[in-house]
Amino acid sequence: MKKTLILLSFAFLAQNAVSQEINIQQKEGLIQNKEDKHIVFRGIDKIDSFSESGIIGSITKMNMAGERIYILDKRQCKIFVFTKKAKFLYSIGRSGQGPGDLENPSDFFITDKETVYVLNPMAKRIEVFSIKGNFVKRIALKLPEGLFYSQPNRILVDQNQEILIAYSLSRHLIDVYDENGNYLRTLLKREDTITIPGENIGNCSQIQFFPKEKAILHFNYFTGLFTKISKTGNIEKIFSVFDEPLNKERLFVIPSG
Repeated sequence: MKKTLILLSFAFLAQNAVSQEINIQQKEGLIQNKEDKHIVFRGIDKIDSFSESGIIGSITKMNMAGERIYILDKRQCKIFVFTKKAKFLYSIGRSGQGPGDLENPSDFFITDKETVYVLNPMAKRIEVFSIKGNFVKRIALKLPEGLFYSQPNRILVDQNQEILIAYSLSRHLIDVYDENGNYLRTLLKREDTITIPGENIGNCSQIQFFPKEKAILHFNYFTGLFTKISKTGNIEKIFSVFDEPLNKERLFVIPSG
């Protein structure tokens, strides 16, 4: 009997709404031949890269909150905001190093309270905005001792304003910080030894709440393994797309960019 896996790609999908849906046959990765299992796009028109604000140079991340689409362009250091009908509304952030400025941002997260957190990896800072684009505050991440070389790359923010960070370079895979950027605890570490120089020096992973805020799902692009981990750091499951328990599992994958 064929097993199916639902993949939701957050380069094109909303966090709380499904815009693209695809069922695949696990082993060969083939799209099922039944009509109800084809790719389906819902409710989003084509977005022209030439907007009223100028040209979108690089779609780093695309997300939806409410009735609006948010596109992060790390080249221009802005988040462009559109309606579902692809009408440009306004932008969030600008290039620079001052409060409210963005420096080659890698990720953003929109909370249930409509607050936008944008991660600046090299500066190890987070710029916080209102949903309207007004600057709220800057958070400097105080990395754990010994991880001065680590580069934050992905961000989640829970209802308690605790900030979850994944890295592109670190011995840690997921760390938790408080709302002021102070390190609290490590949820997940690398098991393999980092060799310098070496092919495994960097991390290539993604994180997502799963489901909602009950657990965190970590995906390792190097190994192809998913790790489901509780917010207290307990590993609940490690699996791949070929494992038996995935008959009805729903996975969230954010393509690296």
